[in-house]
Amino acid sequence: MAFMKKAPAKKNTKGGENTPAKARKKPMKIARTAQEIIDFDYITEDGIIISGNYYSKLYKLIDSNFVTEPEDKQVDYLVNYTKLMNRFPDNVDISVIIINERNTKEDITAAYHLKEAGDGLDEYRTDYNHIIDKKIEEGHNEISKEKYIMLTIRTANGLSQAEMEFNSADVSLQEAVKTINKVGVKQLDAIDRLAVMQKILRGSDCVPFHKEYERYFAKHKDDEGNEKLSLDLPALRKSGVSVKDLIAPQVIAKTRQCIQLDDERYCKSYAYANLPQQLDTSFLTNVTNLPYEMVTVIQFKPVPRKKALQLVKMQNTSVKADVIKASQQAYKSGYSTDLINEDLIQAREDAGKLRHDVVNEGKKLFFATMVVSIFGKDDEEIKNITAQYTAKCADYSVTPSYLIGQQVAGLNTAILCGNSKVIIDRMLTSDNACALFPFNIQELTDKKGHFYGSNAISKNMVMYDRKRSRLANGLIFGQSGSGKSFITKGEIIPNLLDGNDDMIILDPENEYHVVAEHFGGRTIDLELKSQYHINPCDMAMEWDDPKATPLAEKCDYMVGLVESILGKGRECNIYETNAIHRACTRMYEDYIEEMTRRHRDGCEEGQSDELDTEICPTLVEFYNELMADGTQEGTKVALAVEQYCIGNYNVFAHHTNIEGHSRLTIYNLLYLPEKMTEMAMKVCLSNIWTKIVKNREENEKYHTGKAIWVYLDEFHHFFKTESSASTVMAYYKRVRKYGGIMTGITQDVADLLSTRQGTAMFNNTGFFIFLNQSPIGRQQLQNLYGISDALIDYIKDKPSGTGLIYNNSVIIPIDYKLPTDSELYHIMSTNPNDEARKTAIKRKANEEFDGEKEDEE
Repeated sequence: MAFMKKAPAKKNTKGGENTPAKARKKPMKIARTAQEIIDFDYITEDGIIISGNYYSKLYKLIDSNFVTEPEDKQVDYLVNYTKLMNRFPDNVDISVIIINERNTKEDITAAYHLKEAGDGLDEYRTDYNHIIDKKIEEGHNEISKEKYIMLTIRTANGLSQAEMEFNSADVSLQEAVKTINKVGVKQLDAIDRLAVMQKILRGSDCVPFHKEYERYFAKHKDDEGNEKLSLDLPALRKSGVSVKDLIAPQVIAKTRQCIQLDDERYCKSYAYANLPQQLDTSFLTNVTNLPYEMVTVIQFKPVPRKKALQLVKMQNTSVKADVIKASQQAYKSGYSTDLINEDLIQAREDAGKLRHDVVNEGKKLFFATMVVSIFGKDDEEIKNITAQYTAKCADYSVTPSYLIGQQVAGLNTAILCGNSKVIIDRMLTSDNACALFPFNIQELTDKKGHFYGSNAISKNMVMYDRKRSRLANGLIFGQSGSGKSFITKGEIIPNLLDGNDDMIILDPENEYHVVAEHFGGRTIDLELKSQYHINPCDMAMEWDDPKATPLAEKCDYMVGLVESILGKGRECNIYETNAIHRACTRMYEDYIEEMTRRHRDGCEEGQSDELDTEICPTLVEFYNELMADGTQEGTKVALAVEQYCIGNYNVFAHHTNIEGHSRLTIYNLLYLPEKMTEMAMKVCLSNIWTKIVKNREENEKYHTGKAIWVYLDEFHHFFKTESSASTVMAYYKRVRKYGGIMTGITQDVADLLSTRQGTAMFNNTGFFIFLNQSPIGRQQLQNLYGISDALIDYIKDKPSGTGLIYNNSVIIPIDYKLPTDSELYHIMSTNPNDEARKTAIKRKANEEFDGEKEDEE
């Protein structure tokens, strides 16, 4: 890994050995390996890079929707950015970094195209891929930008002192950035930081750091019990490998104008020597809008107050002296002082303003070093990129300067070693620094994500990998006609085509049957005379979860089920609740005893100690136990539910008989009378939970990694009573731990936020889609998440498919539209004729239900 040839030694012809020691220059150390060029000493597990007395941390910066904000809000953001600059002591440097990564069409399609599987569904994968291709052409998807902030602490007191100072600096940084993007920053540990450095040095085509060096990672649990990776530094030392070995390219060699990093990878660095007095805040965004690999680093080094006062006074005095000298020269030459060089006059005004800002206003002074490093496959490509970059800079009267003799320093600045040694800088106040504002617009482009529409502002694709997010549970809201079911199908279909996960849909209105027909799914049509039976009393034992209390949860569930039968929001009083709990406890005694025996002694062939639907009690036993309770309340409840247990509406009073497996299962409730919808939804939810428990057991045995995605349409039905809301909330909170992902679908956020459990559910949700909302709903969202008026407008009387997507980090305005000539568009679209047919089916079911009620009376 040679850096450069060592120049042959020259004889000293002028002094020889008699030259005084002070006159002899200390010989320059010649780097012989690429690793020696990389300018840092060490990295800690939590990502602190040490370089002499410099200690730096790198933080991922989530963008803000600055361009969508009104002018007064933008001013607030700039003021908060100024405050960010002023928050830190004088020994803390602040660097703002923008890393451009070029995405060719081949790169994008490799990341987002679905691969053929030979399962009879490849025609739909091809159609999906064609949609992706069209969306690539519509946006600026060839550019992806990653933004970071780096803090560098200068201290001679060692790592422990730096860590103490970082404890305070971390908090300050989080608080300051949250005032701009609402989510703050994410600190990069050693693995993530080295991955960034490796990609800059070797290019985005290199083997990903996490994949190439997995053998040097240690696994452990974080405070929340989630698996986390850290760099195993002892393992590195044992293998004789340094951290620089992990990121270094094959060579770092000087050419005439560039630094060579590989056969087809070169780097050339520039700096901004001067900036105009006035610079638009769009500068950084626009000059980095090039589809090439670039790294822009702006390092702000605070100047201590005393030194700042001296500097501005000296500068002011020096410029004034130049003006006086020019005036005297004009007088001697016989021309008016009004003809003095305008640049000199402007320099005097600038120096005077700078002195006023620092001396009178107390503003902080910085030395700003602004470096851009351009990467290309050869000198010619870099020359071409530089020409485009220079042209963009020229629009702002800025000229980038080639770093003569400082290309190595420029490279080390680009790879974020924490201590830029580029010696070109410019004095700025914190107010001036606002012009170098890094925030612009939020994007969402997960590399393994699926399509969630286009960013309504940038037109780039919104690609999100929901399954691998920290909080995968989701809520989808949209008034009638806003495209709620269309966008939900748009999430379900790629998940069916990509991976082995199962999809389960609770479908009160038969919205999703077409998806089942095309993708080999199974639709379970539930009706009063249904061939399918689901027993709401099925109970999984959940032996693997020591915190599980299946009997207590089933008792609460049965209370909610009774309340659904009672209807009209009627809740059981404490006496009725106690009667239900007693009945449940008795009817499960034999079942629990048998399952416990199996768990203790082992199961016979074909048996399970987790769930046995053949011996579970049913609503018939529930009714009998209520009648046998011997209390007025027990009898009252039994008579209220009698028709659903042993009467004409006993569709759910039988043992479960749904056998077999399908990757897509739809519970269709359209054929049930409307008055049974809420009850049926709860029955189906109980059945879904048993599938989730079973899937968890199989995952632990066979390590399938399979998730079950559960979609609950008309979700508001679960919040009509306190007990029902508590039951669904309990499922919702636990489902992720069991390998499930649950999504509630309803019309208005106000439906959920009107209940205590619904409000709590928002706090346990990491994925939201908001389509058109009522005025009350829009106001509630603004109160919850501080959404700007400009963004909230995307859910106010907009066309179908227009809305907002929020993943607890970014809020993206989306436009979810598919080409009308695509097959998937026709599958996902709702046929207007279907609405009339569904209305007729529901009316018939209601009439049959009401007719049987009259016959009973």
